[in-house]
Amino acid sequence: MFLHGLRIENFRAIRKTFINFDDGTALIGENDCGISSVLDALELALGQEDDILACHRHQFHHVEGSDQPNGPIRLQLRFREDRVGEWDADTFSPFASVLPGRKNRLRELWYEIRIDPEQGGDSPAEMRLRSPGSKGQSNDPQLIRLIRQLNPLVRVSAGMLTGHGQHFPKTPGKAKPEAFTAEISELVERINRAVESRLAGTSVNLKSDLEDGLAAAAALIEMDTFKLGSRESGLSRTVGEIIGWTPSGTQKMGSTRLQAPNSEPEKLGILLLIGALLRARPAGIIPAADPLWIIEEPEAHLHPITLTSVAMFVSLIQRQKIVTTYSAELLSSIPLRQLRRLVRFDGVLHERRVQPNTLSRSELRRFHYHLRSRFGVSSFARLWLLVEGESEYWLIPQIARLMGYEFALEGIACVEFAQCGLDPPIKVAQELGIEWHVLADGDSAGGSYTATARAYLNGADENERLTVFRQQDIEHCFWQHGYQEVYKKHSRLKGRQLEDASPAKVIQMAVRKRSKPFLALSVAEAIAAENSPGIPQILQDMIHSCVAIARNSPARLAAH
Repeated sequence: MFLHGLRIENFRAIRKTFINFDDGTALIGENDCGISSVLDALELALGQEDDILACHRHQFHHVEGSDQPNGPIRLQLRFREDRVGEWDADTFSPFASVLPGRKNRLRELWYEIRIDPEQGGDSPAEMRLRSPGSKGQSNDPQLIRLIRQLNPLVRVSAGMLTGHGQHFPKTPGKAKPEAFTAEISELVERINRAVESRLAGTSVNLKSDLEDGLAAAAALIEMDTFKLGSRESGLSRTVGEIIGWTPSGTQKMGSTRLQAPNSEPEKLGILLLIGALLRARPAGIIPAADPLWIIEEPEAHLHPITLTSVAMFVSLIQRQKIVTTYSAELLSSIPLRQLRRLVRFDGVLHERRVQPNTLSRSELRRFHYHLRSRFGVSSFARLWLLVEGESEYWLIPQIARLMGYEFALEGIACVEFAQCGLDPPIKVAQELGIEWHVLADGDSAGGSYTATARAYLNGADENERLTVFRQQDIEHCFWQHGYQEVYKKHSRLKGRQLEDASPAKVIQMAVRKRSKPFLALSVAEAIAAENSPGIPQILQDMIHSCVAIARNSPARLAAH
């Protein structure tokens, strides 16, 4: 069983949205885009096991300029079988009345919540379960409680891995948690003590504390071979999944995990995850449960080495997980299919993702090989300025700065495409809701890129998507606009040799003696100098247009 879709209406910052989830999903977006509202909605639905859920007045969406709550709140969590026939097992027999019969296809179970605004106090929720393939539905509190028990939320808030984050659930459940046995409680205490001594900086011997914490975790896993309470057994299993161990230290069949962590950063990363699990689910987890992990900004307060360790083991958790991040390095390691870029405009949260089969196998390979290392930071941008080579990559942002624009603040990223081709980045940009503009040379290769860009216009104004040099490349453009001396100086040609050389020869020698990045920065210095010829108009127009598009990007996305 896993969560494959979430519909939200009138909850906090979100008037409406629908988000799709994979086994692993990365949510990214600008500040205040609504990611926290999405996670809070999941927390409301799955974060506690009480029979009564309620929302306060401030949790309803408010239309801008109005103090009246917009209601009702509607949440719809769509669960699906992992495999055909999974729900025929005894664990799911209580849901038989609302599930359709098996027809050799994956079945769905929808958990729906409705909360109407009330004038004072908290507003209680109405809950029900139904399936799109069956006429049956149920609001039986026991079934509602069971769906939450089978899908418990493990929410690791930003900074929680290092002891700084907020512990969830924010509203403690009214039901008393099942008490652990003394032996299990002692092991949990040893793990917590090892984590807390490291986080508080009170550890006298970090290596010894790490070893003791992991030894306690291993002992907890071994305890699963004995008769435990249901929640203890479930907790033992989940800790085992983090470490990659099963009882007696054997590795799971088909597991790609390390049987045991080797370095101290690896051990610390594992221990931080276990500690976060214990703080998030102190009452334990039932054995049949499929925990949904939410890990918010794991990079917060972590050294890059430790973050790498945590990211590695997060990726290996054998449960559904949702990760939010502002780390370009972390995002670069996440599969493209798992990325969800969220943009909110007028209360509507738009989800953009790269659909399966958008890129051919060859395009996907070229995109990952040539652009993946830069994709992390670029995926946060509002507009990709697609340029052919190094000269444009280094020079265009400098020119924008001289015009009073900072590309990073405007949400514009220069992306080189010559090595991977133009089709993959345009396709990815369009799928993710990122605006794009191509700067092409005036030579034969540029003509090919121009034709490709025009094929993706889809009725858009060509001037918003495409700029083409009249000259063969950017170096010749600046040569003709009065910057010959920059190239002549760095070509190191002298006398007659310089006089007889063509512009192409001088530029070629300058590139050979120096480099394209060096020449680009030299041209930028020449532009900034007093009495310079200034910036070519074609580039001024392009930069002005790109900035205007980027600033209006959320509204443009909503319009489409």
